[in-house]
Amino acid sequence: MDAYQPSIWHSRERLNMVTIIIAAKNAQCWISDCITSIRQQTLPQGVSLQVIIGIDACPDTLHVTTLIDWPDLVVLYFPQWCGPYSIFNTCATYAKGNLIFRFDADDVMLPNYVAAQLEMFSQPEVSIVHTWSIHTDANLIPKEALLSDGRFTPPDGRLRRGSAGQFAMCRAVWEHLGGFQPWFCFGDAEFLTRAKMAGFIVAEVPDFLYLCRIHPESLTRATATDYNSMLRRFYQEQVKTMKDLWITSKMIPPKLCPDISLHEFVRGQP
Repeated sequence: MDAYQPSIWHSRERLNMVTIIIAAKNAQCWISDCITSIRQQTLPQGVSLQVIIGIDACPDTLHVTTLIDWPDLVVLYFPQWCGPYSIFNTCATYAKGNLIFRFDADDVMLPNYVAAQLEMFSQPEVSIVHTWSIHTDANLIPKEALLSDGRFTPPDGRLRRGSAGQFAMCRAVWEHLGGFQPWFCFGDAEFLTRAKMAGFIVAEVPDFLYLCRIHPESLTRATATDYNSMLRRFYQEQVKTMKDLWITSKMIPPKLCPDISLHEFVRGQP
């Protein structure tokens, strides 16, 4: 597969919609905060917002979303547990936006989170954008937090670099790569590795624009998928093998064709 050749922003299709996709499991305590923060974002004139939530076999989270007063909210329910990246792959088939955001159900956008990233996409070469973050406890109080590389954030929780878990991308990135690996964790890091190998340029907004909530049920803290889990280490080895192959042969992995997971619409239509 040839490396992607970035196109000039003004030659792309006119930006008219942004899609935010959220995979949610055990998020009944957090999803309302997340959605409220999204609704408070400001978009440029003429740009609309599509929000799609995929609920991963969690009736409690589903119940909370039915109480959210937002007619345009699209909610898909997955009756069989399939993991956040399979959820995202399926939800993305309904995405209408020129830009697609991945956001976590337990996190909170701060003012200007979306707008600041849209501004970064005005740079012709940029195809993926992160922002900095503030790590917090379950009550959104900033705290020191363990990171994937074994280091810690400062005591105020402020991480001065982008994280693999939260980013926005041009639709061309998604279409070119074909989606996430349908893994139960580490799929975001794998996706970004493939994107960089394919020639996509990643940029950061140097500002703390979302709260990353740390709690025992979060993907990086749950026993089955935390930083020390055997499953995550297995996935890390697969990514290392992929990178080594690319370094030695410049062979880029083929476009993925992930399966669509069984789901039903419980509110809204894309």
